[in-house]
Amino acid sequence: ENLFKTIKTMLGLHWGRQIGTDLYIGLTLFIIFIFAHQDSVLVSVLWAIPALYFVNLTSLLYLALHYDSVVSFLVG
Repeated sequence: ENLFKTIKTMLGLHWGRQIGTDLYIGLTLFIIFIFAHQDSVLVSVLWAIPALYFVNLTSLLYLALHYDSVVSFLVG
């Protein structure tokens, strides 16, 4: 199956637009969180690039690697 044909078909369906919107809103919030959490812009960009392709896997890996600092960042 052609990937672009499948994407075009999914965007024609209500649930396809809803899932895509939800996925990329979550991606945007995660990338904003990375930029707020990291001290270096270069490191943030290096995390944001794979997040565009592997959205949920990148967020899981980031949180697993930086768990202690993320918790302390969120707690205060």
